[in-house]
Amino acid sequence: TLVGHSFGSKDYTAHVRLGGSSCEATTWMSDSSLLCRSPGGLGTRNISLSMTVDLNVGSVSQVFTYDVAQASAISTTNAPTTGGLNVTLFGANFGVFGSSPSSRLGNTASESTMWFSDSALLIAVASGGQFPVYNLSASVSVVRETGLVSRVFSYNSPVLLSASPFTSPSTGSSMISLSNSSVRLSGSNLGMHDSSPSVRIGLTACEASVWLSDSSVLCGVSAGGG
Repeated sequence: TLVGHSFGSKDYTAHVRLGGSSCEATTWMSDSSLLCRSPGGLGTRNISLSMTVDLNVGSVSQVFTYDVAQASAISTTNAPTTGGLNVTLFGANFGVFGSSPSSRLGNTASESTMWFSDSALLIAVASGGQFPVYNLSASVSVVRETGLVSRVFSYNSPVLLSASPFTSPSTGSSMISLSNSSVRLSGSNLGMHDSSPSVRIGLTACEASVWLSDSSVLCGVSAGGG
């Protein structure tokens, strides 16, 4: 409801705009009030309002705001660290038309964010593996306003599948190289970036651990026996 004065003693077919958009319908109520059905819009702050009554124009500044975007859930709660998985982010106030939104999982921007509806976005998960990778937040930004839902997404845990060679000289070595004094561990979800891994063989920590790829880590074997 728009409250003011001099709207007329009868219906003069008033026309009201919120920012740059016309109200879907405007109904004259009295000389001091008009009823406007707000048009679809985005979370822009401090929108001005203008009205035209019988060719007379009145306006008031910074009186209206659309609700900001809100994230509430995600369709898939985990993904491999290589990324590339498409998931749906649910929420509200994403806009009634394509709004060029952006999204993030944790601190990492999604590879892409596609508007689907006022309550759903399709996002392509970026590669991950820089800690923390568990219980990440999902956030969406629409017209510089951000909504967030906490602890809804994790990258898959590291998995070790094999080690080569399986034995090492008992003298050990501090050299990290592809030699008999090093063990190359193969697996998955070891991170798409150097995540400073820590490796142990039995109860003994490697003298040094070097990340090679999402599927490979090198361990400098400490001195040992047995």
